[in-house]
Amino acid sequence: MSADVVPAVGGATAAPLAGLRVLVTRAAADAGGFAEALRALGAEPVLAPAIEVAPLEDTSALDAALRNLRAWGWVVFTSANGVRHAWRRLEALGLEGELEDGEHGRRPGLPRVAAIGPATAAALERRGVRPDFVPREYVAEALARDLPLRPGARVLCLRADLARPALREILLGRGAVVDDVPAYRTTAVGAAGGGRGGSPEPDRDAGGATESSAGEEAPAVDVVTFTSPSTVRGHVARFGAPPPGVAVVCIGPVTARAARETGLEVHAVARRYTIPGLLEALRSLREP
Repeated sequence: MSADVVPAVGGATAAPLAGLRVLVTRAAADAGGFAEALRALGAEPVLAPAIEVAPLEDTSALDAALRNLRAWGWVVFTSANGVRHAWRRLEALGLEGELEDGEHGRRPGLPRVAAIGPATAAALERRGVRPDFVPREYVAEALARDLPLRPGARVLCLRADLARPALREILLGRGAVVDDVPAYRTTAVGAAGGGRGGSPEPDRDAGGATESSAGEEAPAVDVVTFTSPSTVRGHVARFGAPPPGVAVVCIGPVTARAARETGLEVHAVARRYTIPGLLEALRSLREP
């Protein structure tokens, strides 16, 4: 990492990211906590969402799966968005308590529940469900590889409509019967049927961050952060590659691989595939 990529600002400071302008490419609905954490470390978050997360236009397959939850041995969630949108449909169907733990844990006849990582697990726990399994490494490959399964086990994966196939393929290879059912959809900002469009208007709802609208040039920043392959693809489609001198920081190896496949140089990758891990990776840019 060269010193001119992320310049020190005004010498030593109490805030480790003081003066750093950090582009946040997460969906606007998910960006608030990250923006607040950046500000707490002295950085200036700049929101330029690369993707939008939205409910499915056709929920029939999801609704059918949710009505038949007791047919599954496992229900797997790979994001907090998956949890949120699944519960939206459970509530619409009058089934919001179907997966909730009872007084003594999971009620008889209900499937076991897996979460890909701590943020997804926390989203489940807020809805009264303590996950039975969270992998040590927060990626689909580890979840599929380490999920405790018997041959022939039935697994329901509730994911994004454009999710990678690795989870399903590995589970099938282990002898599971897998239904991969979209719980929500992801679209690139500004894509047909998605994005805001129209006149740019600043959005300061997420920790005082500023937002760049579709159609604008990329904001001037020191660092661009990516939290999923879809944010990489959406950002590059919207703005092109970050210019020389702008660091690229990724939440984990899957996202970093997507960035490199798009032709980007990756300057840091989080060791823990979480937002706190991403913040640690940002801090490492200023280490000698």
